[in-house]
Amino acid sequence: MFKKFIDIFALVFISSLTKLIAILPKKLGLGICLAIIKLVYKQMPRSKDVAIKNIETCLPDIKDPEKLYWDSASILAENLYTFCLLPKITKEYIEENIDYSEFKQVATELSKSHKSVLAVTAHFGMFELAAFLCPLLGFPVNILARDLKLPRVDKWWNDIREKNGNKIFSRKGAYKKTFSYLKKGEHVAMLCDQNVKRRHAVFADFFGINASSAITIGHAVSKTKCALMFTVLAKKKDGKYKFIGKKIDTNFETDDLNEFARLVMRSYHIELENVIREYPDHWFWIHRRFKTTPEGVKEDFYD
Repeated sequence: MFKKFIDIFALVFISSLTKLIAILPKKLGLGICLAIIKLVYKQMPRSKDVAIKNIETCLPDIKDPEKLYWDSASILAENLYTFCLLPKITKEYIEENIDYSEFKQVATELSKSHKSVLAVTAHFGMFELAAFLCPLLGFPVNILARDLKLPRVDKWWNDIREKNGNKIFSRKGAYKKTFSYLKKGEHVAMLCDQNVKRRHAVFADFFGINASSAITIGHAVSKTKCALMFTVLAKKKDGKYKFIGKKIDTNFETDDLNEFARLVMRSYHIELENVIREYPDHWFWIHRRFKTTPEGVKEDFYD
């Protein structure tokens, strides 16, 4: 009963707050979102240590890792702000604020040459807005998303994500669902930049570290012959956004399925490394990306 009460209270509070933020002037709305993110960050003091360790490892030339940590909080706040705007986003808003030419060109070409496309993305920039845009640009996707612990909030959140024709599917049974969608000729989108448990992983170089990475991506490409596309939505210097889309070549000469999966994830990591170097404040630095290690290697990266 108590959990049900919390769920209802959270739904009323969050839905009301997002509606309020959406009607406020942008500067004020962004300010509220940044205050929320900073409050959350302060409740997770160890996450700052994780972020600094990640930054110093991946970008050793950065002179002030702590500044980058807080800059990334600002981008995460903008991701939250653009999520609040989703129900009222119009074609006019898209044309005025988003350069989507690269994404649309690559997505269109891959859709013509392949039955389906697997879009691999990351917790980078405005990832909620990026997913929302896909069907508006003629590219509806089935999105793998983590379930929230509050079912009413989860449904409300996913209803917004699915407004224009996307479909959300959960992590339970995701491996089989991914294959099913792709074989039917439907497109799939996955966030692939976080740590993966060893039993579901291949290990591929990421910023010089043998990082635990999703084995599903390579298996799906190999078994369904889908195209693979890297995509993220970044904020440009003029304050507008660029929807980046890159074809990932998967023509690897190997009969070893897991080696194929490793090569696929290395190719994905190359694209992700490139955009992180270009937009270092856009990535989700607080995640323990390098926690899981290969069999026999001590998991002490964050100790």
